[in-house]
Amino acid sequence: MPWCDTCAEYLAPNATTSHGACPKCNTVLATKSSLQMEARSLGLPGPGQSEGEVPKAPWHFKLLLLAVVLYLGWRGVQGIGWLFEKFS
Repeated sequence: MPWCDTCAEYLAPNATTSHGACPKCNTVLATKSSLQMEARSLGLPGPGQSEGEVPKAPWHFKLLLLAVVLYLGWRGVQGIGWLFEKFS
């Protein structure tokens, strides 16, 4: 998150100008590429990125979802097995 020393406040990546400067005092805070990288990591549209464009989920998030689905599926099978043992 960009910090302006002159104004003594944090600015959202979308709050800076297109050149990465503070809108109040015009101090350059960061380059456009660093703002794009930071916005991308937060899942926000960065400078030069359209508002409707949805960022892709990272691969490790998809792997985590797969692991959770497999784990909960197996626990469901165990629960059904437990019910059959309990009531038979």
